[in-house]
Amino acid sequence: WRHPQRGLIMPGAFLPLAEATQQISEIDRWVLRTACQNFTEWWQWMGHGASLAVNVSPMEILDSRFLPYTLATLGTHGI
Repeated sequence: WRHPQRGLIMPGAFLPLAEATQQISEIDRWVLRTACQNFTEWWQWMGHGASLAVNVSPMEILDSRFLPYTLATLGTHGI
């Protein structure tokens, strides 16, 4: 994360706080949406050799809304 005043902040510095404050779900969903948007563009450029991997919090995986949201997001982007 590039903070305007503090510069580059590494994930280990802000992800524990995001998990503790229940903000991690919003971050994970933003990451998934952004990765899918980018992947759609890369797929058009690279073709069938492209693949996609996204790291998410274990807390997100345990959330019953995670799978439906992920499937819907993949479908929205044609992945």
